[in-house]
Amino acid sequence: MNTLNQAKQNGATSVSIETFTDKKFNYPREEVAFIMQSFAARWAGIGDCGNVKTIRFVNPKEKHIMLMKAFLGAIYKHDKGSK
Repeated sequence: MNTLNQAKQNGATSVSIETFTDKKFNYPREEVAFIMQSFAARWAGIGDCGNVKTIRFVNPKEKHIMLMKAFLGAIYKHDKGSK
């Protein structure tokens, strides 16, 4: 939430947030994905996003990206032609 608020204050149009990349925090990746996406959706849903139009979750590990996509896919349905 702090990252999103700071991006808004700075006038950013997009923000990228890295997900946890290792097990040093000993926190379940599935829960991290759910929490991050839930808080971003809640923040965006408030409607006062400033110039922020895009929120990206990034990670160098494919399995983390696939996990995030799986959660998003369960929430949002896309047309076959959309990306």
